[in-house]
Amino acid sequence: MKQKIFIAGSALISLVVNLFGGWDTALETLILFMGIDWFT
Repeated sequence: MKQKIFIAGSALISLVVNLFGGWDTALETLILFMGIDWFT
């Protein structure tokens, strides 16, 4: 169940990012640090 939630969340995030013009270095850095903060 947890994996399905992550897959759905990833799909939603991918859709939103593509609507706003794709990934850039600043967005990658932000997502990286948000992930690190969430796990710690």
